Formats: sequence, C-alpha cells, structure tokens
Amino acid sequence: MNHDKDMLAKPLERSFTIQERAADEEARTVEIAFSSEEPYERYFGVEVLSHDPHSVRLDRLMGGAAVLVNHDSSDQVGVVESARIDGDKRGRAVIRFSKSQRGQEIFQDVQDGIRQLVSVGYRVHKYEVEEREGQADMVTVTDWEPFELSLVAIPADATVGVGRSADQSETVAKPHVKEAIMPEEVKTEQEVQKPAFDHEAERTKLRTEEKRRTDSIRQAAERFEVEELGREAINEGWSVQQFNEKALEVVGERNNKARSETRHDGEVDLSNKDRQQFSLIKLMDAISNPNDRAAQNRAGFELEVSAEAIRGFGSDFKARGEFVPQSLLSGQRDLSAGTATDGAELVASNLLAGSYIEVLRNASAVTRAGMTILSGLVGNVDIPRQTSAAASTWISAEDGDATESEPQFDQVSLSPKDLACYTEVTRRLLQQSTPSIERIVRMDLAKAQALGIDYAALYGSGSAGQPLGLSGQTGINTKDLAAADPTYAELVAMVALVMADNAIMGTPMWLIEANGWEALSTTPKQGSGVEGNFILGEAGRIVGYNHIVSNQLADEDYFFGDFSQILCGEWGGLEINVDPYTHSLKGKIRYVTFKTVDIAVRQPTAFCWANDAQ
Repeated sequence: MNHDKDMLAKPLERSFTIQERAADEEARTVEIAFSSEEPYERYFGVEVLSHDPHSVRLDRLMGGAAVLVNHDSSDQVGVVESARIDGDKRGRAVIRFSKSQRGQEIFQDVQDGIRQLVSVGYRVHKYEVEEREGQADMVTVTDWEPFELSLVAIPADATVGVGRSADQSETVAKPHVKEAIMPEEVKTEQEVQKPAFDHEAERTKLRTEEKRRTDSIRQAAERFEVEELGREAINEGWSVQQFNEKALEVVGERNNKARSETRHDGEVDLSNKDRQQFSLIKLMDAISNPNDRAAQNRAGFELEVSAEAIRGFGSDFKARGEFVPQSLLSGQRDLSAGTATDGAELVASNLLAGSYIEVLRNASAVTRAGMTILSGLVGNVDIPRQTSAAASTWISAEDGDATESEPQFDQVSLSPKDLACYTEVTRRLLQQSTPSIERIVRMDLAKAQALGIDYAALYGSGSAGQPLGLSGQTGINTKDLAAADPTYAELVAMVALVMADNAIMGTPMWLIEANGWEALSTTPKQGSGVEGNFILGEAGRIVGYNHIVSNQLADEDYFFGDFSQILCGEWGGLEINVDPYTHSLKGKIRYVTFKTVDIAVRQPTAFCWANDAQ
C-alpha cells in the first residue's frame, strides 16, 4: 500500500473521553486525555501513534491552540493551556473554556456529562510500515504533531475509555473510522524512507510563524504600553489573539481610570463644514490598510481628528484604535433629493455625517421605551435619589409643634464601563464612498452597540465589567406567572404592584418579546372568551399602556414600568479597532468598537418584572 501521500498531507483526528473529575468550575478548565498508543485497526492496517518523547511535537498545542466544536474552525469555545506526554504513554492537556455564551454553554454540557469526547486534530510527519504475513500491516507513526482539540459526539475506541472521531460513511472491521482517506498501494519500510516530506521547509515555516507571533505581540505591547504583558505572552506561548484580548482588557481598565480623573470629554473643536465631511468609512479603510498610502491620504482629516481627540485625554489614555468624538456621531440632516431647492445637489456631500447616535437610539428598545440618556459625561457621576419623603402631621393644639421629619436621600452612581461589539464589513463595501454605504456601515455599528446596551439595561450582572441591569435591582417588583403566557388578571396585577409603590410616573411602557406578543395577541381577556377581545388588541395597548417588542428579552419575560428611571451614561465617543485576519479568506474585515457607557436605575420600584420561572 502507498500510505505516503495522504498520511503526510491530510490532517487526521482521534477522540478521547474527558476526565470529568478534573474539571475546575471556577477556572473553567478541564483536563483531558487526547491520545494513546492503543492500536487502531483500519482497512489498510493497524495504526499506532508513538508516544516516545521525540515522536510528538507539542509546540503548537502549547502555543495556545484552539479548542473547537466538531473541528469547525469558526466555532472556537476555548484554548489549550498546557499539554504533556505522561509516563503511561498518553497525551494529556488542560483546556480552558471561553466566557462567551457559546463557551459557557459547552462547558456546562461538559460538566453535565453530555459532551464527554475530545478529538485531537494532528498531522503525520513520519511513520514506519511493518508488513506482517497473514496479518494487517502495522503502521507506526513516529513523528506527529497535534494542532487542535475538538469536542465531538462519536466515540471510537471503547477498550480504554477513549476514542477517535468517526466517519460513519466508511465500512471497516470496527464501526468507527478516522476521517482521513488512506491510499491503496503498499510500500516497504525502505520505500517509505524516501524523501516525501520536506522537514526543513516545515521547520522554516514554523520558525517564520513563531517570529511573526512574537513580533506581532511585541509591536502591539509597545503601542499599548503593556510591555510586561507582552513578555509574559511571548514566554507563555499565547497566540496573538489571546494577547490582544488581554491587552484590550488591561488598556480598558487604564482608560476608564483616566476618564474618571480627567475633565476631557473627547470632543474636538470643528466647524460645521468639517463635521459634515467626516467619513467613518474612510477612517475604517485607513485602519484596515495601515500600509496603504492612498488609504491613509484619503483619511488624513479623519485620522487627524482622532489623534487630536486622543491627545485631549492625557498621556495615561491609550486608545485601542482610532477615536471618533461623540459630536461626529450625531447631527444628520434631513435632505430630499427630489428638487434642487430641497437639496438634491447636496445629498452626496452632506449625508456623510449620517447619525450614528440616532440609529443607536432607534435600535435600542429600552431607549425607545424612555430610558434617560446622559451624554458627554466626564469622570464619575453621582446622582442624588430621594428614598423617602418628608412626613405631614396635624397639629392637635393651637400652640402645638409640627413633628420634625426629613426626606432621605442616597446616590445613584455612574462610572465608565466599556461595551465592546463587533461588526463585519466586506472589503468591496469599504471601497464604496457613497453616502448610502456610509449610512449602512453606521447602522451596523450602531445596532451592535444598541443590542449590548439593551441587554445590559435589562440583565446586566453587575460583575465582570457589566452594569447591574433592571432584573438584578433590589426593590424591583416581581410577579410569578402561573404559566408561560400571562392572563389578563396577572398583567393587571403587575400594574397594580407599581401603583402600590406610588411609582406610576412619566409614561409607563411594556417591554415584551416576540413570543409574548403572539400570546397576548391571541389570548382573550376573559376565560370564557369573547371573539376579538384579546389582551393585546388592535389599539396596541396592554392594560391601557403602550408596548415595545424586543428580542433582547428572555423567553416569556415581561417588563412594565417607567423606563425614564433607567439612566444610561455615555463618556466620550467611539473607539474603533480592526481585526483583518479572522475572516480574511472570505474577504471580510471585522471591526471591534468600544463605547464607554454605564447603566443605573433610580427607582427600581417603578418597575415590575414577570416570568413563569420567577
């Protein structure tokens, strides 16, 4: 058989059972066995992975290799923290799961015993074939390199409690087969020794990749002035992405401190004409093409504005990208292209300042419900809140004294917190400079930020850099629903709870999600049912109050109250960074935006939150 071509060219996979006892919930780490010397029978022979110290190349795993789901490179849920070959001839690794929603979901499945298999993706660099008369050939892989670990579903080697990823489309002596396709022709051991793989070229490639990694980390560390973190990243084998995430976190904490101590709001003194000509697309194009002189020249004005805004924050402030002042994110003019007097000739030059802020406000359901926006903040902000009113008394005698009482106050504090979002833009789109494309890009960026603000306003945990959202506030009224869909009486009771706290102020609103809207639109007010007499009728009101639908709400959640009691503080403008590598093969550029905001609730009693899971 000729094993040479495919074994050396194709990445292979094996899977093993997670050691559940080795899971660390607090650190989100799990120890797994990812390889062994267990013989594995295939149609071409029996494969054995040698676990001699010189046979396994662990550098790529030790360099922060990805932990994927089903070998899908777009579905990363963690990283490899360490890897080793133990004396029992098994490869083991400690993997750490991401704090993202997807990472937490997969980690929970691991803890619950639902996902128990880890598959290793590896490349074969060298192997030996032993021809055995009357038996299948013995193929011993003597030089192989694991490069990623994946959580998979199908076991393949029950004899040692570990497995290999299976391709069920093949039929062999055992039911589970490695996904790699093996060739048909047999070679002797002497023939295998013929040079089929350029080891020196591979070593050169690895050295080049390592130099690129260390250079990228070193340059970024110097730019953000986190040299000590950069040295740690290089020594510990972090990937560039791992370092960037940690560096942005460190810089964010430093910038928040700088904002809390400065009196600068990130604004630049510009004329109306200058404000109108500022182009977000030109700035983004320049960020993603730092070596393109033409792109830099086109965005000369935008880059100058960004640099001036950053200088205003002082030397302690290190931008994570370019900075767009708040005033340049708002102020779109309404122009009609119908006639010359309405501004037809001016559309191309005046719509470039399309209002990011207005789009953000419209995309945020909590903002549309009435959330109070405090823009242009500098430093920390404390807002007084009255917690009890002065009492009134009747005087019983003509010369009697009034009982002394004082209203009680405390404070609601707002402090800078970073909201990071990303959006993806195609390279072709960036090459367009029309006002309509500018508006599309601003809308995408603003909507991503709006969704983050909505979620934090309702469900923010108050930890890990998040504001404390409405659902976590002490004093908010809650209502237990008997079922997922509320009755009319239960909705009336929610309003009554707010009324009982004397908190019906302003213009109270309902926030519901799509399933709730469907339920209320088809549920009659009375149990006996009156045709068309639905809780949410054609007037669009629920118990006499307007509503807004937002899919940021959890399933079957209902909020009612005066949303002007939710405060959203905004500091400065918008920071934009670029990730041109994640989807570079797809012609897309990922932009990461940072907006400094905080959420607080003045009167939690002005709200009621209901869910059947309360």
